[in-house]
Amino acid sequence: MLALGDPLSHCHDAARALREILRVTGPGGVLIGDVENRYAALRDGRRAESWQDATRVLSDGIARWSGEGDFAPIRAFTPSEVRGVIEESGWRCESLYPSDLLASIVRRDMFETAVTERPMDELVALGERLREDASLLGCGTEIQFVARKPHAAERKART
Repeated sequence: MLALGDPLSHCHDAARALREILRVTGPGGVLIGDVENRYAALRDGRRAESWQDATRVLSDGIARWSGEGDFAPIRAFTPSEVRGVIEESGWRCESLYPSDLLASIVRRDMFETAVTERPMDELVALGERLREDASLLGCGTEIQFVARKPHAAERKART
């Protein structure tokens, strides 16, 4: 199953959505998805335009689209929150990764220069090495996850 494009960040109840996906997924099935990263939501100004916005996002994870026509709120997760909601919903969280990490931590003008001047495989390799550093998990634009539905025997052992 794929849940890419931050759909859980747009759900009123992400845990309920994850339980429903779990229900329709076969034993051992894999879920690959991503959610809005709470810390990145503040960095680029898309989700917080004022100190009041920033403190709201940091305290409760509720972000909003900036500018006119404020649509539905967006739930931005911390790494520990996304792992928690996945596991509380019955999934086994196998991994968490930061997305767009290189573009998130390198100054924009330097990154744009690197994209035009460096071989793409070099940039991809650097990004992949950085993704393995657990301390950078909160630095990516989104938090990507891989979860697996436990087999019946595993579920019984967990309870």
